[in-house]
Amino acid sequence: MNKILYKNKASLKKKLGVSKNPRLLIHAINDFEKNTDLLVSDRTSSKEVSFDCKKGCNICCNLRVEVLPPEAFNIATHIRSLPENVQKDYLIKLKDHSEYAVGKKFVEYNKPCPFLTSEGSCGIYSVRPHKCRAYLSKSVSACNSDRDADEDQKLRMATSQLANDSVQIYKSKKLIMHPIELGQGVLTTLENKEIETKWAKGEQVFELLPEKILL
Repeated sequence: MNKILYKNKASLKKKLGVSKNPRLLIHAINDFEKNTDLLVSDRTSSKEVSFDCKKGCNICCNLRVEVLPPEAFNIATHIRSLPENVQKDYLIKLKDHSEYAVGKKFVEYNKPCPFLTSEGSCGIYSVRPHKCRAYLSKSVSACNSDRDADEDQKLRMATSQLANDSVQIYKSKKLIMHPIELGQGVLTTLENKEIETKWAKGEQVFELLPEKILL
């Protein structure tokens, strides 16, 4: 796991460099998400622990998901690449979702993700955020009983370190990385063509979470 953490820091520092090109800054977040997958794969292949998570299990998809600004931009770009009728459907869901999320703290939140399909799968799986990639439970019964995954502490510590390292590298470039609510962040991006450029200039372009979490 340490090798993956080191690789992530090195690749992010190299890709961010001195460039302030919004697309390059946003695209670099893909390394962070890919390395999240590598940490998960490394741990799930270990004989030390087993997880109950499987395709079709979506209990956690009713929890509030926090994303970093580049992740929201990345998801919005993906949505813009979809057929027009699919985009319109997502916009309707995102508007409803965003209205619900206003002022909702994590403990108060209980609404299906706007990207959850009718089959119970993730509609944006290839660009899903770090929080979704890293959130695994050793017991589905724990998720059912109190909406709280029975997480593996070794994996949680590693993915948290990965996130912290990535945030600090972005911040070293004078970029705002405070977490935002998934649906609100994506909708705001889709409705504002200038938002990525403003963010790349170091501006705060999103509403903070109700808990006012600052990174």
